Amino acid sequence: MASTAAADSDPASRNPAPEKPTSRLKSADSGSTSASEQNAPKSPIQAASADTLDGESTEVSTPGTPGPSVLPPPLCAKYEDSFAYKTVRERLPVILTRVIDALFRDRMAIERRQGSEAREQQVVGRLSKLRSDMMTNKPLARITDDYADAALWNRAFEEWSELEPPRWFQAPWLYVECYLYRRIFEAFQLTTLLRDYDPFAQQKREALFESLSAIRSLTDFARKNAHSRASLETIRPVALRLIEVSLWGNRCDLSLSGGAASNPSGGALQETQSLRAKILCNQLPRLWAHLGRMRNRASGGIPTQLHLVMDNAGYEMVTDLCLLDYLQECGFISRACLHVKAMPWYVSDVMRRDLYKTLRQLRDLNHEPTSALAQRCLSRLESGAWAASEDPFWTLPHDYARMAALAPELYRSLQEADLVLFKGDLNYRKLVGDLRWEPSTPFEVALRGFLPTFLCALRTIKADTVAGVDADLAREVAHRSPDWMVTGEYALVQCAGRTLWSRDSEP
Repeated sequence: MASTAAADSDPASRNPAPEKPTSRLKSADSGSTSASEQNAPKSPIQAASADTLDGESTEVSTPGTPGPSVLPPPLCAKYEDSFAYKTVRERLPVILTRVIDALFRDRMAIERRQGSEAREQQVVGRLSKLRSDMMTNKPLARITDDYADAALWNRAFEEWSELEPPRWFQAPWLYVECYLYRRIFEAFQLTTLLRDYDPFAQQKREALFESLSAIRSLTDFARKNAHSRASLETIRPVALRLIEVSLWGNRCDLSLSGGAASNPSGGALQETQSLRAKILCNQLPRLWAHLGRMRNRASGGIPTQLHLVMDNAGYEMVTDLCLLDYLQECGFISRACLHVKAMPWYVSDVMRRDLYKTLRQLRDLNHEPTSALAQRCLSRLESGAWAASEDPFWTLPHDYARMAALAPELYRSLQEADLVLFKGDLNYRKLVGDLRWEPSTPFEVALRGFLPTFLCALRTIKADTVAGVDADLAREVAHRSPDWMVTGEYALVQCAGRTLWSRDSEP
């Protein structure tokens, strides 16, 4: 963030940290905690993480949630040398500024479509105040619109407010960052005529346009290597390449770049081989074995179902759809469910409208392999073979260990799947609770009991929470690249859960 106007209001500048801190993380909050505050009762969420904001681990006991009895602290902007601090201090204000700029740029088009009553001044005022409150570390506030999830958000707010309202630089990063996007949505929900406005739409359109060369190369590859009736041995190299393309497509994340497009070239497909050394935990063989069992079941007349929890629109979404299309064409899956966001989220996350609009645009391209892929996807969505689901839980601030309690219908739907693929960094953060795990912590331990079915996370690493990575390898990578957890340069393919064989053997 280039602005210097808010430097004096930086919460850390009012409480300078020592030049040579004794711990790895420096606190931006120098306030002490009273004995009465330390002994105060805590809500379930606070018991798991609010006590850990000083950097110490906390013992927890959550009935019905298997996992470690001692949890590490959550990622938090309280620590000045953390990526969370940089995000709240620099990246999120830039994103808010881009939203305001988008409104200014679109003001004439909005007025033509909606009339002069749709002027954006009130929205700009709300967003400007939100930006100021964040940069000066003001207390967070309740959601005030009447959207369906407002009560759920305010319940979460109350869980964090037993002692005092949470603040931007003290509350856990996951909660704060999700809260920002919900408040952006609120700014439009409080209007009469701009409730459906997507402030990130133009950025998503530009990102898609700039990735068309890579999309054409990908669909050419898939068309050339289509082997619907081939053996698993023949299909394997193509399917694994498409999984890798989907994995590395996750680098195209507008929230990481502050909204600036960062898209692959036409050579992205060829880069997968050179990038394999940067997959720090690579369980593709385990995923492939599971997919092979799914294909065997499907060939025996047993329907198989895959759920895909999507991340970014644009190129990454197309790589995901290309993979799903290939798995369907080659007999691995009978049905698929695409989990998308119900509101504009993290700049580039897929909403239902993004899914359909992109597919219609690709269908109309003068490039037959791409057009045919888009038409097959649209046909499956129309026939019900594929479904697009936008459960509100995906845009709440909770991690997935709480899904069974807070969104039981969604959890049951995942239990019915033979495989759930979780794409991207935010999904991974929610899988592992956005906690500061030791990298060598087993992935299944970090899930803290969230195992609805066999699942696989495909993630390029853009936040400093990682599990399931060999300790020596993590040290080696950290020595070579100190910022390895936040650049998207490294990746993970991690699986957890019971195989189909063990599920079939249950009474």
